[in-house]
Amino acid sequence: GSKQGFGGGDAVDLFDRHAQERMASQVGQETMARLSRALRYEGSFELSLPHDAFERAERLQETYPADPVTGRIPITIPINGTVGEISVGLSENILEEGSRK
Repeated sequence: GSKQGFGGGDAVDLFDRHAQERMASQVGQETMARLSRALRYEGSFELSLPHDAFERAERLQETYPADPVTGRIPITIPINGTVGEISVGLSENILEEGSRK
């Protein structure tokens, strides 16, 4: 029996292709998640923020003054860990510095 209204096996082929694409996407996402946990980064980089980035946080202004030549705030960021560990750690450090009086 043929499928009525779908041109034979076209509907089955379409659903099969869609299922295969979803599976490939899921496998790709799982692979990326494993890699992000497995890859470790070490070193440092220089972050450059606008001069007014800490205008409401006096403590951060004192800790991270603007460069008089560029007018930007240079911050050396040490890198040691996975992407997730690094981002969370950096955010926590800045929040902690900003909340100190």
